[in-house]
Amino acid sequence: MMQVRCQRCGWVFTMSRDSIGLAVAEAGQNEHYLADCPKCRHGIKIRVDDLRRRLPADYVLPVPPPKPAPIHVKKEEVKNEEVRNGAEAGSGDRDQAQARAEDTGQDEAGSNLPAERG
Repeated sequence: MMQVRCQRCGWVFTMSRDSIGLAVAEAGQNEHYLADCPKCRHGIKIRVDDLRRRLPADYVLPVPPPKPAPIHVKKEEVKNEEVRNGAEAGSGDRDQAQARAEDTGQDEAGSNLPAERG
């Protein structure tokens, strides 16, 4: 077990033997492991050497879970989707505002329209 203090908020939390083993496995060849403070979510750098020192000599490191595959989306698809969504949302709001203005005798901004003389 290892106690870690957050440099940002001062919160002290304990890493269990299993969480230390998982941290060492996730760190791989890196010099530091980045842990998140459970209170403020600030990143805390912990030296992997210090983590290894806390583990028993016969401890078998767990296999870290695989990282999810990145999702590749073409920029053109995102832009086209935004344009489609923006056009649909904007046109519907404007049509409703025009209809409401015609019913109440006001323009879209809410000011009174001049009365028709005839």
